[in-house]
Amino acid sequence: MNADNNIIEQGLRLTKPLPLCPVAPPPAAKPPPTAATIAVVKPRPQKPQKVEPIKGIKKVMVQTMTKALTIPHFNYCDEVNCSQLVSLRSQLKDIAKDSGVALSYMPFFIKAASLSLEHYPVLGATVDEDCQNLHYSESHNIGVAMDTPQGLLVPCIKGVESMTLLEVAQELNRLQQRGMEGKLSADDLKGATLTLSNIGAVSCSPTYKLLACCVGMSTLYL
Repeated sequence: MNADNNIIEQGLRLTKPLPLCPVAPPPAAKPPPTAATIAVVKPRPQKPQKVEPIKGIKKVMVQTMTKALTIPHFNYCDEVNCSQLVSLRSQLKDIAKDSGVALSYMPFFIKAASLSLEHYPVLGATVDEDCQNLHYSESHNIGVAMDTPQGLLVPCIKGVESMTLLEVAQELNRLQQRGMEGKLSADDLKGATLTLSNIGAVSCSPTYKLLACCVGMSTLYL
């Protein structure tokens, strides 16, 4: 046992101690910011508010949209197969073009709305302020919402019930042209008994492309 202890003691005396890894001193604490080191942000002057009077087309638009909020709203959605409509438009498109008329799908919707009013005239009726009477309009004045440089406007095609499809398309072309030129008159924008709003083509599946058309306060997907 003594011999073993002597060997261990000699081995310990011959073993050099491992060097210690240097330890970095802790970072010095930053002094707290003083008033001299804090940047002072000066308040920026407020620009005056621009006031622009509402007049012309914008005034009529505000009055009409405000009045529309008093009408009860409801939504109805359905899908209709328009294959025959697509075929019919293709047949009539060249005939209309020969007369200088661009025939889109919208004149078909406008005329269909007029025919619907003949079967269901209550859709075009209005109620007086006292809610005592229903007022039925004999004329089918169809408003058509369209995007113009002046914003969303709703010119009106008057007397659709007595117009042919080509006449409806011709009047729609006139209103669209005047709308793009900013020349719609006050008479063009008043008197609608029903409104259509076409939001264009909507792709809902690889098989079908639907034309979305809002009729009055209801929504139909055609």
